[in-house]
Amino acid sequence: PGLVSKEEYRAAIDQVCNFLEGKTDAIVRSIRGQMEAAAEELNFERAAYLRDRITAIQKITERQQVLRSVDEDQDVSAFAREEGSAVVQVLFVRGGKLINAETFPLQGTEGESDTALLTSFITQFYDSAPNIPPHLLLADHVDEPLIIASWLRQKAGQSVELAVPRRGEKKQLVELAANNARTKLEELRQQWLNSE
Repeated sequence: PGLVSKEEYRAAIDQVCNFLEGKTDAIVRSIRGQMEAAAEELNFERAAYLRDRITAIQKITERQQVLRSVDEDQDVSAFAREEGSAVVQVLFVRGGKLINAETFPLQGTEGESDTALLTSFITQFYDSAPNIPPHLLLADHVDEPLIIASWLRQKAGQSVELAVPRRGEKKQLVELAANNARTKLEELRQQWLNSE
């Protein structure tokens, strides 16, 4: 703790939060300023370390595949299923940038319709989610969409729209989530087969 001042620590936490919110430009500017200051002080090791951090951030930002028409905050949920197993993939888009993706394996889904599967996932996932964006893009409809939207609005403190996009970039996002879910389901099935 003696190595890092409280201010530096606080600034590092702020940077991580900004990064997760997709505000990478401000972070790169800030690190570039620190890098130039280090170079002026002839602290080349620190300058090189900061330069590498900028490169790493820029790499991730390029991968984030900026979405042209979609600059809003939204979660995208799609799934893949086979026999009794399913995988739900959620993409987290903030400020038009894909900032994170999580997969959730589900067991014992035989006999459940796609609608029922998605409905139970959405209600469980958002019951404990720390934040709920104003738009949820879904691969399929949910049961009682008005009731679920109203429940989400209460939890989020803002209106939440549930949509099943049929075309355009939003549809591509749902397809991306579905493809990721299929890949993950295939990986898991191989693991299960190997462990059996």
